[in-house]
Amino acid sequence: MAKRTTNQPQWNEIGLEDLRSLSHEHRLHSPEAIEEAESYEGAINILMREFGLQHESDVRQLKTPIGFIDIEARHLGHIVEKRRDARERYIHYALTTIKDPFEIWRSQYDNDTVKFQFIGTYTSQYQMLVVVAQHDTHTLWNFMQIDAKRLNKHRSGEVIYQRKG
Repeated sequence: MAKRTTNQPQWNEIGLEDLRSLSHEHRLHSPEAIEEAESYEGAINILMREFGLQHESDVRQLKTPIGFIDIEARHLGHIVEKRRDARERYIHYALTTIKDPFEIWRSQYDNDTVKFQFIGTYTSQYQMLVVVAQHDTHTLWNFMQIDAKRLNKHRSGEVIYQRKG
């Protein structure tokens, strides 16, 4: 599995605030988590429905602060394959983070690829990381709920977007 290269600037090296102490005004109201699916197939169905996809071959584009990203139905299984995490519960956090991230980081990986870390900050204990892979297009790769301390570790590379106010 590819890993971020270690020679990239980290959030604390460039003087950014720790997400654990981020003020309330820099956090979005927490969306509602939904009920966990009973199966892998059920989780896929939830993601398909919430992303507005109907068939395995469907692709939908979502507008982000850095342009459009593709949501490809065929890649959604990767997000929910670890059933103990039940990531489908946090689909509304992921959608909000894609549309209104706190930060977006461009990071290099050791297999010569680039991924974008969309950082979502919320008023609840849950924060959100959305990972977008850069291929021919920008494609949703993964998302996960995460606490602020662990989310800080994903803030490396080049900050290419920061929400104002």
